[in-house]
Amino acid sequence: MKITKIIPISFLLTATFITNNAIVPSKSLVHTIPLQKKELPDNYTWKQKITLQKNRAFSKYSKIKDVKNLLKGRKNIELNSRSGIINSPLIDEGDDTGYYGPIVIGGQSFQVLFDTGSSDLWVPSINCQGSCVNRATFDPAKSSTYHSVGTPFNIKYEKGKVSGITAADDIAIAGTVAKSQTFGLVTALSNAFTGDNFDGIIGMGLDQLSVLKAKTPFSNMVEQNSVNKPVFGFFLGRKKDNTDALSQLTLGGVDNSKFTGNLHYNKVVDASGFWNIDLDDVSVDGKMLGIKPNTATIDTGTTFIYAPTEDSITIHSAISGSKFDEINEYYIIPCDTQSAVSLIFGGISYEISLEDLSTGTDDPNTCISGILPASTDAWLVGDAFLKSVYSAFDIQMQAVGFASLVNTNSPAKSVGTKFSGQKIHSNLILVMAAHFLVLGFQIYFY
Repeated sequence: MKITKIIPISFLLTATFITNNAIVPSKSLVHTIPLQKKELPDNYTWKQKITLQKNRAFSKYSKIKDVKNLLKGRKNIELNSRSGIINSPLIDEGDDTGYYGPIVIGGQSFQVLFDTGSSDLWVPSINCQGSCVNRATFDPAKSSTYHSVGTPFNIKYEKGKVSGITAADDIAIAGTVAKSQTFGLVTALSNAFTGDNFDGIIGMGLDQLSVLKAKTPFSNMVEQNSVNKPVFGFFLGRKKDNTDALSQLTLGGVDNSKFTGNLHYNKVVDASGFWNIDLDDVSVDGKMLGIKPNTATIDTGTTFIYAPTEDSITIHSAISGSKFDEINEYYIIPCDTQSAVSLIFGGISYEISLEDLSTGTDDPNTCISGILPASTDAWLVGDAFLKSVYSAFDIQMQAVGFASLVNTNSPAKSVGTKFSGQKIHSNLILVMAAHFLVLGFQIYFY
């Protein structure tokens, strides 16, 4: 689908008109939503950043012994409750650790993390305590469309919690409106959120993942005919090549100017609500490693790539100069490595950029690998891969698609597939990206 207009950030702030504190949808069908980057404090070393991001990625599942059971949609996990195209520039969160952007709820503006690993929206209430200082807060008195749902919730994190009550109001993303959207109104936010640049989280997983038992904002936009198609796409820039300011989210279609060739789609393989797809294999310098076919969660909210321990050993054994850091439990690789590591989805090979394969460093001669070992049976594929492709997500066809970026030196190429019949053509479906929530939470209803 051709994008005919991109609205700059200066217009974004006025794309959603407010009359008597009520949201009035923009008549324009094409908008730009910026995704920004949350900066981690400069006093963090890269070793500390790796540890922090790994803990965040898996803290949600700290009580679940078998992560793959969750990926396969098991219901016995420890959760007590269950037409236009909008191009939205995104803000890179800091060393590409996460991406967030602006939304409007009841005429009030917030910066939220766009999270494909959850399906609920929450922001701080005006009565929020704790770490809500310096955050935008929602004031019900300022909205003529607000109404209380009143169900209390408690979101528990590894080192803190968020709690509040549910509510409903009209929300808008660059002028595209979801009316009467259920969301969490947080009244207590622990110190675990200190330093975050975003105010809340907007879930972009599938509806069945919602623990608030609500449709996602994007699902409501589709149902209310606010977008052309049930598809959204991500272009995630990186700090190293100064493309971070170009990061964007597209709603209602894809931005053809960001990629070349066709989008190749992969069907979601279970009913868990996560964007879980089949991973065929991994190659290094064109040689297939013959790893066991597996499930991969495609996660825009996770910084790195997490591979089962055995697969991680196999991959790094094929990368010249790599070695395992037993103390920190990650691999060190040469900063100037030229090893071409590719993930194979649906018989198509997608190479990980060298800029993301070798991440930050505290040593001028060695870098930390962007592929981290994890004690899980399945893969968690985050931004270290997604920055190398354009990704798309279709909530009706439930599929995730990838395409080569414009001006890439390593275009996607067909290598055959181990999964007969699982390659989905782009004229049939569009895509979506999966994930374990970057902040990792569990919600309990009282």
